[in-house]
Amino acid sequence: MAEINGVWPSTDNAWHSLRSIDLSRPVREFLWRLMHNVPKIGKYWLKVPNKEYRSECQPCEVLETMDHILYECSALGQELVWTAAKDLWARTGRQWPEISLGAITGCGLFAIRDKRGKVIPSPTRLLKIIVSEAAFLIWKIWCERVIQHGNDIDKAPSESEINNRFQAAIQKRLKINTMLTSRRKFKQRAVPIKTLRKTWEQVLFQPHQGAPE
Repeated sequence: MAEINGVWPSTDNAWHSLRSIDLSRPVREFLWRLMHNVPKIGKYWLKVPNKEYRSECQPCEVLETMDHILYECSALGQELVWTAAKDLWARTGRQWPEISLGAITGCGLFAIRDKRGKVIPSPTRLLKIIVSEAAFLIWKIWCERVIQHGNDIDKAPSESEINNRFQAAIQKRLKINTMLTSRRKFKQRAVPIKTLRKTWEQVLFQPHQGAPE
């Protein structure tokens, strides 16, 4: 995170980032588990009788780690999701951060700054959403493939299914963000429509039509 933001985050900042309102509740729980090294992968299964085979990534034949699952594995999933995430972010015209376990775990700390070093809220908010939802989807796909389906190739999702799931995750966040603009329901806690527009309009922009109202 220090390399991405140019500022070394404190321990308190790292833990408080898990409470970021820009992250969905399931994502916050996922990141909390990452910080505590809770996920049952790799060496964990070497201690479980008759489950030792789960310690290794079958497609890649290496010891399973979170780094491997989230951005190294050759199995269909992680590369497709990150490609879709990069393509979406590319519409903003801004640079995509180098993905690492630290960047994923600390994505709530992302800070995009202007030339004067001031944080620009809207693209910062969007980047947190895209990276966190992409990483969480990759984790869910891995759990389904390894734990739920036992690496059964016939039950693996297709490329179109994976792309559709990423689009659905982003659309869900957009829908929730839109609902949060209701002053009648949320009063002072409502998200300003201006904030909603600045966060999403660049990635929703359609040539000759602008962003959908």
